[in-house]
Parts: sequence; C-alpha cells; structure tokens
Amino acid sequence: MLLTVKDACELHPMALDYSMSEQVENLSDVIAATADTARDFFGKNYVTKGMETLLNQGLRRLGGRTDQAVFELKQAMGGGKTHSMIALGLLARDSSLRAEIVPEIARDSAFGNANLVALNGRLGFEETFVWVKSPINSARALNSPNSGAKAPKLPPKRTG
Repeated sequence: MLLTVKDACELHPMALDYSMSEQVENLSDVIAATADTARDFFGKNYVTKGMETLLNQGLRRLGGRTDQAVFELKQAMGGGKTHSMIALGLLARDSSLRAEIVPEIARDSAFGNANLVALNGRLGFEETFVWVKSPINSARALNSPNSGAKAPKLPPKRTG
C-alpha cells in the first residue's frame, strides 16, 4: 500500500511555529556561520533540483571548471533564492563540508576554502557603502562601512 504524504513525512517542529524570526534567513549570516551552524542549515533544508543546479554551476565556476560567471535566480518570492545563495556560500567557504554535503559536486569542483563577502540590503548600511557624485561616472567616494562617511542625502521629492 502506498503511504500518504501525512504518513510518509515528519514535520519539523518549526514548521508550525508562527514565529518567523527563526525561519527567515539572511545572506549575511553565512559570514559568521560555523561548521555546526552550517550542518544545522543543511539538516533543516532540502537540496532541491534548482539549488543543486546553482551549487553545481557555482562551485564548478569557483573551481575553474566553467566560464559561466552569472547566475540568474528566477524563483518567485518564497522560492528559495536566499536559501540557495546561503547554501552556495556555506559550501564554497568550507571544502570539508562540501565533500560531506554534496560529494559528487565537490569532486567535480575541487578547490580550497573560498573567502566570502555577503551584502544584505536589510541592514541599512547602504548610506555608507558606495556612492557616486557628479560628474556621471566619476567615483568620488568608495567608503568602508566603518569609515563614518555618509552618502549625500537626496532632496525631498517635490509633489505637484
């Protein structure tokens, strides 16, 4: 007899928790992630076919096995774009985790541990990161978020 979805699956305890704060992932979390938190991430996230494609292509690029350097993630909201990018970052920065989680892909994209930079637009740092002042294409400031320099404030929008 074929099992029903209800009989074949076991819900993760967070699946019915209405507190979204623990379920919403941030790209910047990948920077501070430890091997244990990375394993926890992969323990609660299923590697979908789309994620597997990104991992395969992205890790092969980092390993010098392909020239493809741009990857367009087209999923709708809630389709796994952030999770896929976090997964790629976690695996790129840790070759032993890569061999453990996706051994076939790891063998085809052999390289060491990658250094990562993560930009998270939810943090509000955009005022101090990069700004360009006239004339067009003349970069006047390329600031470190810690430099204290601020981007110029835009004038208020005029109505009427």
